[in-house]
Amino acid sequence: MLPLQFLLSKPIHISDRTDLPEWPGLYALVASRSIFEDPLYIGKAGNIRRRWAGHHKEGKALAHGAYIRCRRYQKWELPIVEAIAIKSFRPPWNERTPRTKSYPLEWARYQLKRGIELAIAVAALVVLIHAA
Repeated sequence: MLPLQFLLSKPIHISDRTDLPEWPGLYALVASRSIFEDPLYIGKAGNIRRRWAGHHKEGKALAHGAYIRCRRYQKWELPIVEAIAIKSFRPPWNERTPRTKSYPLEWARYQLKRGIELAIAVAALVVLIHAA
């Protein structure tokens, strides 16, 4: 089954690469539109459309009639999110797991930064509620 972060994304057929987003994010290549299919390949890109303009898996993906599902992330999140997704789902077209020597430390930093962002958002909401 696809990673949770991709379930709500619209599947884009590999031949419709011009419909791919131009933002940074994680992408999963799947063999069909089904959300119950395991990803064939997971990757990251600063600009997903530009990445797939000349992707090394393009010929293989076209032969399979594959679809791409994307999820937007900040650029600083991409290495760790990609590593987690690949380690979790072990897509067959990913030759090797990305090198993350400090994987536990990076994961802790990622969670801490997300927690801080959430705390700031909640604090801002509380201030707005009390100001009203």
